[in-house]
Amino acid sequence: MAHVLRMTQITTFRSDLVFRTFIRTQEKNSGPHGDGFEPFVEMNGIHNSKDFAVSINGVKVEQDGARNLGEMKHGVNGNLNPAASVWGNVGVQLGDNGYNDTAMMVGLKYKF
Repeated sequence: MAHVLRMTQITTFRSDLVFRTFIRTQEKNSGPHGDGFEPFVEMNGIHNSKDFAVSINGVKVEQDGARNLGEMKHGVNGNLNPAASVWGNVGVQLGDNGYNDTAMMVGLKYKF
């Protein structure tokens, strides 16, 4: 019976600087108990000083188009009561060579 040992070596290349410039507009709407929900729109310009890359068994793969990105986020932050707050946003990133990424984030924070 033969035994086969396979090993895969994965190396990531991620020692760069990320610069972000943004504009954000936010409006506060107070509820009946002083609880507020704040919708916002955010526009970001993102520059990564190096391309994203990974090496698998000596073969390097780089991601095209993610070096300089434009990003737009729409979302809301809000307080449900003095102890609980929620937030959520949807963001879209666009870059060169057809690069795009869409992400959604939701969260709940409770203080006790």
